[in-house]
Amino acid sequence: MHMNERSQNLLAEGILIVASILVAFAIDAWWEERQNRVEERRILESLRTEFQANVAYFPNFIEAHRRSVHYAKALNDAMKAAGPGGTFTFDTAQLAQVIQNRSTDPQTGALDAILQSGELRYISNSRIREALAHWPRLVVDATENEQLLRTQWGPMLHAALVKNVDISPIQDMDEACWANPMLEKCGASSITLIWDTEVIGYLSPVGGYAAEAARELELLLQEAEDVVALLDQELARQ
Repeated sequence: MHMNERSQNLLAEGILIVASILVAFAIDAWWEERQNRVEERRILESLRTEFQANVAYFPNFIEAHRRSVHYAKALNDAMKAAGPGGTFTFDTAQLAQVIQNRSTDPQTGALDAILQSGELRYISNSRIREALAHWPRLVVDATENEQLLRTQWGPMLHAALVKNVDISPIQDMDEACWANPMLEKCGASSITLIWDTEVIGYLSPVGGYAAEAARELELLLQEAEDVVALLDQELARQ
């Protein structure tokens, strides 16, 4: 075999080896990308389920806070109308809405796991990644007022009331009245209250924080709806 021919064979073999290596790399890259997209879809679907659950969950709490605002004002007005030394009756179920504040606990299990594991990197849509990264902070901001109601203003109002009034009928209240104090059976019970400047002093911040909690949760609900829309678009695109 001539040197020329041997060189050509070696060159051909070299090209074949390089080509084989490149093809192997390309197959590996294709397979890895395919697995990444499978993983991305799994993550997007789990997030969609979680955020959709929150979209359905928030309105009940928003409405509960609005009821607290309404009945706190009604109680304040009734107490002021009674005047110093005066007494009046107030619906038990409505009073319960003022002193027993609900606390929202959004579902975050899937997102927490994704953020902690670093799986956020699988999501190719930058808008979704950004929305998910900001979500935990938004939840904290939205629930701060609820926490103040439950840990500070609500207990102080409760303590002021029980100094002079027996509010134990609230504990015996029909469970359905917590969700809807306007039910006919919920109006059958009332509690006699007395004019009290301390109670009046607490009712304003209780109503104010409840109003702010409702407003913040409305913003969180809108954000959750926006995230669901983004997830739906991305899943439909794949």
